[in-house]
Amino acid sequence: MIERAVCPVLVGRDMELSSLEDALVEASLGEGSIFVVQSDAGLGKTRLAGELRRRAQRIGWVTLWGDCREGELSLPFLPVIEALAQHLTPAVAVEVHRRLGPTARELAPLLPEFGPPIALSESGDPGQSRLRLYEAVLALLRVLTLERPLLMVVEDLQWVDPATRGLLDFLARPLGGLPVLVLATLRSDDLHRGHPVTGLLQAWRRGGLAQTVELMPLAVAGVSEMVTAALDAPEIGAEFREYVHARSEGNPFVVEELLKEAIDRRDVYRGEGGWHSRAVADLSLPRAVSETILLRVERLDSADLAVLQSAAVLGRSFAYSTLVALTGLSSPAIQAVLQTCVRQQLLVEDEQSPGRFRFRHALTREAVYDDMILPRRQELHLRAATVLRASGAALAEIAEHLLEGGDMASALPSSLQAAEDATARNAPDVAAKLFELVLPHIGDPIERSRLLVRIGEALWRSGDAKRARKFLTEAMAPFQADGDAIAIAHIHVLLGHCEQRLPSPEHYLAARDLLEGLGPSEDLAAVYMRLAIIRANALDGQSALEFAEQAVRTAEAVGARSQRIWASGAMGAALATLGRVDEALDLMERGSAQAMTRGWHWIARAVSRNILSLLCEDLRKPELADAIRRWRALPGHSDEHEAHAQIFEAEIHAALGNMQQLEHSIATASRLARNFDYQIWHMRLLYLTESDRLEEAGMAAAGPETSEPHSELEVGQRQAFLIDLALAQGSPSAAQTAAEWALNTAATNVWALMSDAAVKAFIAADRLSDAAAILHSERHFSGPAREPFLARARGRLTLAEGRRQEALQHLHEARAAFAERGETRQELWTMLSLATAYAACAQTEAAEGCLEDVIRVAGGSGLTLLERLARDEARGIGVTLEAASQPAIVQRPAVAEAVVQKGDPTVVLTAHVAAPAPLPGAHIDE
Repeated sequence: MIERAVCPVLVGRDMELSSLEDALVEASLGEGSIFVVQSDAGLGKTRLAGELRRRAQRIGWVTLWGDCREGELSLPFLPVIEALAQHLTPAVAVEVHRRLGPTARELAPLLPEFGPPIALSESGDPGQSRLRLYEAVLALLRVLTLERPLLMVVEDLQWVDPATRGLLDFLARPLGGLPVLVLATLRSDDLHRGHPVTGLLQAWRRGGLAQTVELMPLAVAGVSEMVTAALDAPEIGAEFREYVHARSEGNPFVVEELLKEAIDRRDVYRGEGGWHSRAVADLSLPRAVSETILLRVERLDSADLAVLQSAAVLGRSFAYSTLVALTGLSSPAIQAVLQTCVRQQLLVEDEQSPGRFRFRHALTREAVYDDMILPRRQELHLRAATVLRASGAALAEIAEHLLEGGDMASALPSSLQAAEDATARNAPDVAAKLFELVLPHIGDPIERSRLLVRIGEALWRSGDAKRARKFLTEAMAPFQADGDAIAIAHIHVLLGHCEQRLPSPEHYLAARDLLEGLGPSEDLAAVYMRLAIIRANALDGQSALEFAEQAVRTAEAVGARSQRIWASGAMGAALATLGRVDEALDLMERGSAQAMTRGWHWIARAVSRNILSLLCEDLRKPELADAIRRWRALPGHSDEHEAHAQIFEAEIHAALGNMQQLEHSIATASRLARNFDYQIWHMRLLYLTESDRLEEAGMAAAGPETSEPHSELEVGQRQAFLIDLALAQGSPSAAQTAAEWALNTAATNVWALMSDAAVKAFIAADRLSDAAAILHSERHFSGPAREPFLARARGRLTLAEGRRQEALQHLHEARAAFAERGETRQELWTMLSLATAYAACAQTEAAEGCLEDVIRVAGGSGLTLLERLARDEARGIGVTLEAASQPAIVQRPAVAEAVVQKGDPTVVLTAHVAAPAPLPGAHIDE
């Protein structure tokens, strides 16, 4: 006699399975992807995923499977932890640890066997800390796929915790280059417009990062095939087939439930010649699937029902040992009940986790759970909390049971502990959610404020600065009334951190004033460091240096070694602002080396990133090439880090006028990067402008996706570009507007690049006195690499004022300085002004020589705007140029540096510029 009516084969999903098998093939070729299988409950998502898993296993794939759990207090990263635990046996873990090297420690929040988590005080920027965890998971996937492709199934995405959701979103883009297929199942009837997964799916679809497979109800033929396969019968009557289809509405799970009920009622029975059914008019199968399940549940005796209800309280999946402890029954008694429930199609053994059972479907568990009266549910939840605490279960799981059991007194401390655990696991969004659940139950004003601060800090760490400010501001008043200087200072620090774009020193200064009277502390060192960085970005070098020195002294006084290294980076930025670039680079290099010695490779990378930026700002492109090589050699080099490398290589290509390589680097960085938008945006606009694609550049600059700068330097870069674009488009008025805005909004001093652009804009607008004021102001031409920009600006102004001989001297000085630094593009722009000065001095032959060089090099490099302007200048001075657009190659060893492309042979970058022409010997009358 058949006791279960479960279809042993996948029916009616040939097209969907074929699409997923195609995805397996593409992933095996290194073109990974995410597929989301979605449908209403019961249509066979899990069965389809299981069939794909079996097929992947047969062809040798690594397969991982993790379930998202229903409930507000899910353990962070639970499905990922479950999935990895199935594969990372002790032997595999040792080998993975070896291959990952220092990056393995970043996985500690997920996999404790990889070492203790990195302390928050050492981790630096919390956003980068979480990003490092995500990158470490990506590195782990790369290691796991070195020999075999990988399939990872994430079940019930509608219940995914915020931490896992963020990780999956991070992985969506780089999966395209890995032999990995991620398959997520999703109950679409659980979604609504405001559901966080709805937004995630929309973003994936817009970006082409995921494909959706939607399961529809089975047709009559599919239902017929299911029934014949479940009964092992050659065929069934058409009338019964259509009846089952109508009652089930083509839902495979409901088909099996109805079939099981029909067998139990003997509406369907085995007789002579096979299976038979009663006349359809005599059938009375339930219309609701919950009814079908509960009818079967009611046939259990009271003891078996009590065990099944205990299992329903534990969740969709549960450990056998936990069920034994919860019920207090002997193992033989529990085994007998489980056997009965399996026969009744209520439970199944969990294929992915030996020693665990699961409800055959979430609908089964929901029907059993919802049928219990509230006091019974609460009693079982409280007993479950006690059992799980004794077994060392996750704090979030224990807290969930306490809350469902109505024991708020016990639930609050468990929830708080679970929030702390989430923080340690690098899941601040989960921590914030847990803290917020507790908040309404805290009556004491001070304790409530402490919790508000924890929520604000967790929200800031998860990137939600707007909501963080709300909680932090609310927390301030009770501490002020209580006179708690430390707490108030901490809130000021966090509020300062929340100002992500162009931060002001206001909150940090308030925190400093409070903390200085309390003696040295790590918080005070961090405040000094932040103030140093803010002042350095505003080009207030002396103030920045003083704050940085205080940060170093304070960190040393409290023995905060990691803070000491972070502070050395801030001191380097301050020294660079004062023009002491060699000292700054030396200090940063030593800080990076010290961090590597202590195993803090993430700090070494942060300091190295500052080195790369400083070399760019000081126009040291030859040294930059070598620094990029060292950057790539640091442990844990990820796609995001490679995006940084590509952007800095783009800076080199832009400096040398290599437009084709510049375009390639921008495209590569755009593909790899996630949080590096401003630099990519800026370099793309520079490329479009220099390529004389001015309309495209203007549209990109004014479009809805305009990227926002984060520092004074980036503001200066943006405004300098807008000035150049306006002048290239023949609009001096727009150029002077951009210059005025930049000068009026600059906090303290103005970067040399921006000052040079402003002088050019005011000269074009015939505002020579304003241009002269910039040159005579100590506020302008600040920061590294001021000399060549200052010399060029002086040359342009003196030329506009009619002092032509002096203009030639300044422009030659600027040209030589740019040439020495390997800045071919800037040198060519300077030569264009130099040609104009020669023409003004009636030295037509010298002007013609300059223009020929500009046209030859610019034309051969793709600097189309420069070539066009040089030809316009030639026509303006009445000379005809026949120069071909081919570079005149002149080797400059100072800039012929090798740039190691990722995965490519060495590419030698060489400047193609003729040597500077000598100054004319003849006296020029002014």
